[in-house]
Amino acid sequence: MGSNTTRAILRLLPKELPPSLQSKPATLCQVLSRYPRDGVGRVVHQCRWALKGIHGSYWQVTRTKAKARG
Repeated sequence: MGSNTTRAILRLLPKELPPSLQSKPATLCQVLSRYPRDGVGRVVHQCRWALKGIHGSYWQVTRTKAKARG
């Protein structure tokens, strides 16, 4: 993607991105909302687990029930 295109897209976005579009760590609901079908079928883990030396642990999302106003 050219730099002109990138600048044009960035101008369309709000200055502060909503939590669902941010790439930093977020709540489980915020993370799942980034994916189709609210993350069903995804594998997720907590970032702090790696800091505690916990490796290979995760949740596999099998169903979700999202609320319109979280």
